[in-house]
Amino acid sequence: MARKIYGVRDESIVKKERTVRDIKSPFEIVRDFIHGDNIPHVALACYVAGFFVPLLLYFNLLVVTPIIIYRYRAPLRLPMYVPKGAGVPLDANEVDLKTADKRAGKPKGIHYFGFDPIRKKQVWSTDNVLRQHHFYAATTGGGKTESIAGICANFYIYGSGFILIDGKADLNLPVKLFGLAYRMMRVNDILLVNYIRGGLTMWEPDEQLISNRFNQFMDSTESSISELMKSLLSGDGDIWSKRADDYIAGLTRPLAYQRDMGRLVFSIRSYVEYMELERVGKDIVGNKSIPDEVKASTTNFVRTLPGMDMPAFELIKTGQSIKNNPQVYEQFGYITMQIIPILNMIKGDYGHIFNCVYGHVNMRDVVTSRRSLVTLLPALEKSQSALQALGRVVITATKDMMSMGTGYQLEGEVNKLLAKRFSNCYSPYAAVFDEAAYYAVEFAFAPIFAQGPRSWFFSIYCTPRY
Repeated sequence: MARKIYGVRDESIVKKERTVRDIKSPFEIVRDFIHGDNIPHVALACYVAGFFVPLLLYFNLLVVTPIIIYRYRAPLRLPMYVPKGAGVPLDANEVDLKTADKRAGKPKGIHYFGFDPIRKKQVWSTDNVLRQHHFYAATTGGGKTESIAGICANFYIYGSGFILIDGKADLNLPVKLFGLAYRMMRVNDILLVNYIRGGLTMWEPDEQLISNRFNQFMDSTESSISELMKSLLSGDGDIWSKRADDYIAGLTRPLAYQRDMGRLVFSIRSYVEYMELERVGKDIVGNKSIPDEVKASTTNFVRTLPGMDMPAFELIKTGQSIKNNPQVYEQFGYITMQIIPILNMIKGDYGHIFNCVYGHVNMRDVVTSRRSLVTLLPALEKSQSALQALGRVVITATKDMMSMGTGYQLEGEVNKLLAKRFSNCYSPYAAVFDEAAYYAVEFAFAPIFAQGPRSWFFSIYCTPRY
């Protein structure tokens, strides 16, 4: 009995060329043939055949030779752009806008994306095109991560760097990137922020360094730190969430001032210490070394607590307790209970990253020195809300880093003001967000993509769903 085969056999497959009609005109077919890869072989065959068939000499002289001359003088045309080092004077796809007739310009390709198997030509991109954000959408196993590894190899080749945030935390990717860094002699320029614990508890000693340390509070601006802390608060817009936002904003300003004056080592522990009302009153409200305009928000916050009167406020300024006003502590507790869960997560679960004075990662140094920063988020270990909270940390750090390169001065010589921005360079710096759907929050990526071209950033958004 013959075996019944289900499906389509190889000999039953009909090629697409036999079912789809080519609608090109004869002129377009001849043009594509002249610009194709087979024309040099055909010309060589015609010249060799001319030695045996003398009549072909006239054909070679009148037809083949003009085609070869045209091919030699015509600008090189690739699927996108021609690389700078191609050794050709013009790029047909690079239009020179300074000329009246929009002629072909000089080759400016710097980034190699891959090889076009249909046209059998390389795919290169210029700096201007790179700084337009890229969007990669593919299912699991579609090749997004492998493409990212190839893209990151280009950054090492032309002396740039990148920030990579991986939402699925696959260890194969950082291993590949470290291997590329070794080959390019850039191993000292790559940093790793690893949120993965792998089932280890916080009291188990780490036999080796599993992550570089990161203290964003030591080098970021007061507004950036305040926005970071407020974004981590998982409030639903009620009165207590708004009061917690006001308290965080008012507390961050004097802490950042003390840091800049060299009086305080600002870290996540600083917020934990000021969850006590007496400590806030003594070290901030009653501290005469802090200007009134710096501590005004904190002073108004403490003064307007329900149940707070003037005698109690004077006691708080000296660090004394007010036992006869329990309502003050009750109201202050409602506010701190919104903040403490975030502090416990950052200080406790990820203390191996944030519990430090001076970290290995400085976001300004990462960009100005063209270093590489790889961040691994634990998609399997944490819930969606916790993962988004971690995403806010790294996204806020990325936006803060980009804001440093935009500049702020308007008065003076324009050329000098624009030229001294550290973001000005012949090649862009990359921000790659892999599996971004895991940690994406509302309106998080829009400013990055909008300001990326102006900040000399190349942004890539990769996701299996959108």
